[in-house]
Amino acid sequence: MPDLIVLLTPILLLAIVALLAFRGCDLVFTVPDRFLPIAILQRFGQFETVDNDQIATAFPAGVAAGSLIVVWISYNSAAQTVSTVVDGAGNLYAPAIPTAAVPAVVQMGRQQEIWFARAASASPPNLTVTAHFNGAFNAQKAIGVHEYQNVLADSPVGQAFLTSGITANASVGPNPVNTGELVFGAAVFVGGAGTAGDGFAQQLELSGNISEDKLLPSAGSIAVTFKNNALPWIAAMVTLKPTKV
Repeated sequence: MPDLIVLLTPILLLAIVALLAFRGCDLVFTVPDRFLPIAILQRFGQFETVDNDQIATAFPAGVAAGSLIVVWISYNSAAQTVSTVVDGAGNLYAPAIPTAAVPAVVQMGRQQEIWFARAASASPPNLTVTAHFNGAFNAQKAIGVHEYQNVLADSPVGQAFLTSGITANASVGPNPVNTGELVFGAAVFVGGAGTAGDGFAQQLELSGNISEDKLLPSAGSIAVTFKNNALPWIAAMVTLKPTKV
C-alpha cells in the first residue's frame, strides 16, 4: 500500500506555493534568464579608392535565416554620409548609430557608420552587401560585413555610441551592458593602424582599421578598447542582445 506521506507530498508542495503567492506575501521565487551565446559565423570586407558613390562586398558562405548582419562602413569624406545599405536578398538595413550623429565626429575627413539587418531567409553563397553614399567622391572607402547568430529577433541592438579623439589606445565607454550581450567595436585610425584591445577578438582589418567583439557572460560596465599609437581616431561601440532559451 502506498505510503501516505509520499501521496500527500505533491499536494503539500502545491499548497505551500499557493500560500506564498497569496496577495500580501513578499516572498517571490525567480528563475534566472538563460541565453543562447551570440557567435560570429563569418565576416568579410573590401577596401578601395575609386570615384563613385558606393562600395560593396560579399559573404563567402551563405547567410543563415535569422542571422543578424552587422555592416561596418568607413570612408574619407567630410561631406558625404551613407544613404542606404542594401543586399541581394532584399534584407532591410537600418543604422545602429543615427546618421545625423556621424558628422559630429569627423576626424580629418574620416568617418565610419554601423548598419544592421535581420536575414529574413537563408541566402546562397556570395550574398553581396552594398553601401550607397549620398554623393560620389574620389577617396578611400571600406565596408566590412559580419554574420552573427543567436541575436534577439526584435530590437537586436541595445546601445550604440560613436566618439573620437587624438590619443593612444582609442576607447569608447565604459558603458553598462546586460548579461549575454555581445559588444561590437570598430575603429578608424587616421595616419596609422591599430589592433584589438585586451580581451577583444579582432574580426576584420581593412587598411589598418579594425572591427572587434567580446561576449559578456554577466552584466556590468565595459569600454571598447583598441591598441594604437597617439593619432586621430574614430571609434564605435554597439551592443547586441542575446536570444533567450
